[in-house]
Amino acid sequence: MFKQIARGAALALCVLAAGCAQDLSPAPAPALPQQAVEAAPGPAAPVGSGRVETDLEEGSLTPEQTALLQRFMDGYYQALARLQAPEGMDGLFASDAAAQQSLAGLTWQLGLRTLTEGADYSLVSWQYLLRCTAARQEADGSVTVQAQEDNTQIFAQTPGTESRQYGVHHSFTLTPGPEGWRIAAHSSFDALYLTTIRQGGWEDLEARYAAAVPAFLEANRAAAAALGAQREAGPLPSADHPYDRQAALDYARQYTAARNPAWDDYAGMGGNCQNYVSQCLYAGGIPMDTTGAAVWKWFDGTVANDTTAAGRSSSWSGVDEFLAYAEGNTGYGLAAQTGAPYLTGQPGDLIQMGENGSWRHVVIISQTVTDESGQTIDYLVHSNTSNLENWPASLYGYPQRLLTRIAGWND
Repeated sequence: MFKQIARGAALALCVLAAGCAQDLSPAPAPALPQQAVEAAPGPAAPVGSGRVETDLEEGSLTPEQTALLQRFMDGYYQALARLQAPEGMDGLFASDAAAQQSLAGLTWQLGLRTLTEGADYSLVSWQYLLRCTAARQEADGSVTVQAQEDNTQIFAQTPGTESRQYGVHHSFTLTPGPEGWRIAAHSSFDALYLTTIRQGGWEDLEARYAAAVPAFLEANRAAAAALGAQREAGPLPSADHPYDRQAALDYARQYTAARNPAWDDYAGMGGNCQNYVSQCLYAGGIPMDTTGAAVWKWFDGTVANDTTAAGRSSSWSGVDEFLAYAEGNTGYGLAAQTGAPYLTGQPGDLIQMGENGSWRHVVIISQTVTDESGQTIDYLVHSNTSNLENWPASLYGYPQRLLTRIAGWND
């Protein structure tokens, strides 16, 4: 059962394999902060805190084991804050190999946070809550722990904005030794973790993940250089009616972590990201389209790629299918430019993400990130599965990114 918990969580997060989704019903949300955020002039000493909760649904943890997890998480965030190798983690791991594997996710994040030229993704402050949900005693005496993390990070690049992650899944293996409990393995779900699962399944997953980090960082480095040169905006398609970007963003922010019960949630069916983004567009005034060869609709959960006012189209909840609709639609409905120069977007536009020629994920831009000259260098985004609020697009780790600019809609 324990392995099913971990694997079930991973499959639920496979936003990236099929398309994504969420829930929709026009509903008000808190006003967004400013839509363009510039770096603060002076560095400040980072401050942060976190806690580990052990109100477990299954099993139990000792105070020593809980303290071990706390030290790991504190060291992790202190390293992210400085964008430097972790300090103060001596004695946490069962072996050097265990340390290297357990810190592979941190190595991945440190690499991503230094790739965007002109962006300072060190941390001004942070808070985290790690909720341990289950602990199981293994036959060899080790303990396997499953946990969910919520966190808030404030980046030096965007000091006026709180960036949040919700429900990040962690797995720890703790092992006893002559000097007390140590970490034998750690993993957390992210884009590279899911890509590693897709490429080779579950066998030797942690080792393959650690081995994949350098190549994926290099792919992201090359992508950052290529995307950073795409700055010349062309004209948007004509639209009879405007897109209400603020209404779309208000909705997006309200439902990053929560789900609107008026709509189905596809987190367990390949991912909720495209469903969520479709709902955001709809909240921004883009009407459902049941005319012509290209349709975009959601009336209920039954797949129906026809012009009836019933069911849902694949384009509503699938990333590839939505891209095909946005690119091919003429006449009534959405007017958009797919594949626009990457750094010409604005809040309310979309970014499709993927790797190896496949689109795995889609997000909605919440803010532009600018350098000292006011030039866009990155975006903050909202998303479902993973559930993120004002998160830097470049930190997802997908080397393929495509900008879709939303013009409005036509009669």
